[in-house]
Amino acid sequence: MKISGDTPHLPVDPSHQAGAMAPRSKQPDQAPEQSSTQDRVDLSTNARDVRQMAKVLADTPDVREAKVAELKRAVEGGTYHVNAGQIAEKMLEDALLDLRI
Repeated sequence: MKISGDTPHLPVDPSHQAGAMAPRSKQPDQAPEQSSTQDRVDLSTNARDVRQMAKVLADTPDVREAKVAELKRAVEGGTYHVNAGQIAEKMLEDALLDLRI
């Protein structure tokens, strides 16, 4: 198969050429006919719960300023103590959870 640098000339539909569209009239179009049925959306309970959770998350700050300030005071005052047993327990819980997934 040989490819040349020439591009093939394909027929173009004139309605798709730039500037070929008819200009829009400045008068508003007539309103569409009203249907006797109305559009309606019913959300499932799960969808409503997800939407509510998304709203709560959006309203929740990324950083708990009060908690950060409390920990900072404890560290600076020398009263912050790490419980190694709790840290080890949490690490093991997370590792076991990862194994289940």
